[in-house]
Amino acid sequence: MEVLKNKKLYILLIYIFFILASIGIHAHFLVRKIYFFEACCDSLMQVAHFYPFLQNEYLQGNFFWSWQYGLGGDIFSEFLYYFSTSPFFWTTMLLNATLSLQDIYDLRIWISIIKLVLCMIFMYHLLRYCKRTIFSSIIASLIYGGSVYFLFYSYRYDFMVDGMVWLPLLILGYERLIDSNKKGLFIFSVFIIITSNFYLAFISSVFLFLYATLKYFISKEVYSIVDYLKHYIKTGLYYGIGWLLSAFSFFPAVYAYLNVDRFYTENVLSVLFTWIEYQILFYKLFLITDQRNSMVIILPILVYFIFLMGFKLKNRDAKMRFRFTLFICVIAVSPLTYSFFNGFSSMQYRWLYLFIFVIAHISAYILDDLLERKTNSKIYYLILLAVLSGLLFFKAEMYDRVLNNDDYVIFTFGVLTCVVLLLISKLSTRFSSILLVGLVLLNITYTNINVSEKWLGDSITLKKPQEQLLSEYALPEDIKMFEDLQAKDNTFYRILWDDVPYYNSPMLYHYNGFGAYNSLLSGHINNMIKNEYNINQHNTPSLFKNLDHRLYLETGLANRYYVTTKDSDYIPYGYTMIDKNDKYRIYENQYSLPIGFMYDSIVTKSNFDKLNFGQRDQLFLRAGVVENGKNVELPTFNTQSLLVDSKVIKKEDMQLKNATIDGEILKTEKDAQVIISNPFKDREGEVLVSVEIKKRDGSKYVLKVNDNPFVFFGKKNIYNYPKEKIVINTGFDKKKDKLTIELSSGEYILKDIQITLNSYDNYGRVINQRAKSSLYNVAYTEQSVSGDINVDRDGLLFLSIPYSKGWKIKVDGVEKESLKVNTAFTGVVLNKGNHHIELDYTPPLLMEGAIVSFITLILLAATWLRNKKRISEVLNSFLNRDWVRFIIVGFINTFNYYVCYLFFLHVFHLNYLMSHLIAFVLSMIGSFLLNSYYTYRTKPTLKKALKFPLTYVVNVSVTTSSLYVLVDLLALDENISPLIASIIAIPFTFLISKKILVQKNDHQD
Repeated sequence: MEVLKNKKLYILLIYIFFILASIGIHAHFLVRKIYFFEACCDSLMQVAHFYPFLQNEYLQGNFFWSWQYGLGGDIFSEFLYYFSTSPFFWTTMLLNATLSLQDIYDLRIWISIIKLVLCMIFMYHLLRYCKRTIFSSIIASLIYGGSVYFLFYSYRYDFMVDGMVWLPLLILGYERLIDSNKKGLFIFSVFIIITSNFYLAFISSVFLFLYATLKYFISKEVYSIVDYLKHYIKTGLYYGIGWLLSAFSFFPAVYAYLNVDRFYTENVLSVLFTWIEYQILFYKLFLITDQRNSMVIILPILVYFIFLMGFKLKNRDAKMRFRFTLFICVIAVSPLTYSFFNGFSSMQYRWLYLFIFVIAHISAYILDDLLERKTNSKIYYLILLAVLSGLLFFKAEMYDRVLNNDDYVIFTFGVLTCVVLLLISKLSTRFSSILLVGLVLLNITYTNINVSEKWLGDSITLKKPQEQLLSEYALPEDIKMFEDLQAKDNTFYRILWDDVPYYNSPMLYHYNGFGAYNSLLSGHINNMIKNEYNINQHNTPSLFKNLDHRLYLETGLANRYYVTTKDSDYIPYGYTMIDKNDKYRIYENQYSLPIGFMYDSIVTKSNFDKLNFGQRDQLFLRAGVVENGKNVELPTFNTQSLLVDSKVIKKEDMQLKNATIDGEILKTEKDAQVIISNPFKDREGEVLVSVEIKKRDGSKYVLKVNDNPFVFFGKKNIYNYPKEKIVINTGFDKKKDKLTIELSSGEYILKDIQITLNSYDNYGRVINQRAKSSLYNVAYTEQSVSGDINVDRDGLLFLSIPYSKGWKIKVDGVEKESLKVNTAFTGVVLNKGNHHIELDYTPPLLMEGAIVSFITLILLAATWLRNKKRISEVLNSFLNRDWVRFIIVGFINTFNYYVCYLFFLHVFHLNYLMSHLIAFVLSMIGSFLLNSYYTYRTKPTLKKALKFPLTYVVNVSVTTSSLYVLVDLLALDENISPLIASIIAIPFTFLISKKILVQKNDHQD
């Protein structure tokens, strides 16, 4: 028993050491209060919004769909890439959803620290299971978790390091499965990696099945094809169980992934990197440079000195593991590997945690071999030290500078490491191990802090945009402006915020908007905006922001309010200003339409494709676009009636400045312009300028029309959306005599310039026609919509709800087939008459996946308890324990109490403590009877009934004080805190209730 206690204490001390190491690695971010590894880009524009947004949605019970995400979107399937099912994210759900952005950013630092601690703990236990010494396991765990890779990704895309956290646990579970046939940990770890993030699960799963081959050769003395197949079948079988358990998240994730609009980039990859890239590979692995890149590893210098010692390993297990490490090292030098682990698409470095894992893993074996043999070659270390010196000088020459402090520090670490390794034979194993642990800890702490400072640049410069965001963005008074607006008008509508600061702003300001940035954004919406209607956007996939002031589309998509800054001179057409403050003006659309309205005619997609973009805009309010007219028996709309004028610009119509044109070849110099007379300057409507152009060398260019920019990022840029036709709205309120097209210098193929007037002449009349037959009595939640409609003739109901197979439509209580209308939205055919419409959303394949997961769980449990005798013994033994019966009753009583608590809190709007006390009193009677008859199986008496409230004195004291601490001091949500407080009180209540209810003469079964 004493040995066991000492062992537990030892493990506790190691855990504390890892916690301190993790805090040290994060020191730069903790001390300087920096929250991201960049001052721009995805960290601030995309991922920073997801934590507060999802916390707010989930705590309100909205798990599947939100109108505050884009035009409305799936917040389960399309966020499975990020946080929907992440255990780390869900731990934050205990916190109050009203936390400020500052609080959430602070919280994310500590989540990163916890993840790193778990990385090292899981790696430590894996190595200890593999019979590595304590000290080599600690050092290898530091090598694994202390890599710069972790911080680089954790502070850019924090979910990307989850794979690094779970990988050692997965391999530990697999080792136990093969060695001892213990299946639980392996199945659980497969389940957790797939559930957490399907993309990282793919990477880790590939590694697992590679590792399975290694494990086969380690575990067998004699090899055969049959044995090998059996080994793989066993691996696949238990992996499959874990996979099936995760089907509820995996199926929707794959569906969302296959329905994005980003599979168009052509990837031409060579088998090998360039010679220059191989030259700097060593620096990417071990040395600190000023060059920021995506291959972020930087291992401690100890690895450099011991790695080649792997060739001297004698132990069969260790030798095979070293060969496996060499195999991973070999595939790491080919770009094809980086593409493969990114789903055969563009090259990404996100798989490199596998490389770091094998390096750290084999380091423990090499260290143990060195510590055991205690024989080292002085010449070997001196040669490596000389090579290190040469590489440092070569690095200085390569980057055109002299040696700097980093080089001297790294060299010092190298010298000290050499000294310790050379003294191994003279020092005790424990002392030399402690020295190595200290050196590695100092090395990785210095490297992480230094790299953070170098790559982030001047911390003041980096911190400035982050502080500016926190001081100006998502402020309570601005959020309240949107809340007040929606409190006055609680019907369904959308709000356009002109010059909205971020794509995902609606998520934090809590309004139904026109912006989203998400890697799994619905492909229907992305394609509709960037291709079908060609709305000018930031030219990359997975994001969109507003509609370039395209009025017909804005109104057709239920926009009712327009928010502009107080200094903006833009006044939207057909809007009236209804409010203003020190920062903003709010306009109301006098021609607004509800979420649904009727079309009495249609246009097929093939005919839609023949229209110019002005005609497509007008058509949005005139007729529905459907894929196939055969499925919708409605009249075909005459597109010739659309009031759109177009003019094709010929060469003689162009006035060129710093540019020449010969046929289709346009050559431009600096400040080049193509100036065209505006033929529609005196007419009311939007002037759309369409330019069909491409740069001959496929490189980046900027095109502006009257200062409205479009940026083509280059054909080779993996995030560039492929466009040759650009459409820019020059507006209606600033009619200019001239339209000026500005282009970057270069050589272009200019195929066409077309100017289109999207007339407003019939705008009001068309709106009135749509409004006459539109949804009224509209009621909606975050995942349902209902309303009534009077249809005077057979037609097509258009709903400005992004199309998804997850939406189920009922007309008068009968489910109907939904159609994709206007290329990206939802519709249903209605007959003449009055109808009640209902829509409900469930993520596609969620129910199917949940059924598969549930059945798998039941079968797994049934298999585990396949022996009826065992079932009986287990259940009887378990259920006949006082504390188990107490917990069962506790669940029932807690449910009763919680329902009463919520009733008084939300219906009578009492204070949370008052609601808590009343609910306690009401639940006491049932608790007394259940505990008497079931828990302790004793007869209730008046004496016991009078004494029983004493248990509640303790219970109410503990829960009330706990509730106060949780809500008022720790700021946890008042809806969740009572449940936590109840759990805290369980042991106190059990002991006292047993003492009161069970007396010496009572008979207990």
